Amino acid sequence: MDFATRQPRTVLRAQDERTLCSLHVQRSRALHFPDLVRAEIVALGATRSGIVLDSRARFGCWDFGVNRRRVLRWVHDLKQTVAHDRAVSNIDPTGVRALRRSLFEEIDTD
Repeated sequence: MDFATRQPRTVLRAQDERTLCSLHVQRSRALHFPDLVRAEIVALGATRSGIVLDSRARFGCWDFGVNRRRVLRWVHDLKQTVAHDRAVSNIDPTGVRALRRSLFEEIDTD
């Protein structure tokens, strides 16, 4: 399962497989305000990659640290997903292809 869709109250709004970007909307627990979360996989050489996560409030200017905690939680969940993929299928999670699979395999089959 895609790590982003496992987050509560989160839906995929857009994705670009060419640039390996996706945009998600995650709503706050209490008042259901929408926050925008952008994820992008970037190449760091031939065998390494990284992820850029950006989370921000759609409305207002202060979020009491919610978006910072969200990014940390998403990074934690992504690490668990990659570790699981490595254990189950011996995928090397250091390349762009493995991270792309972790982010987009569920989206592609929907």
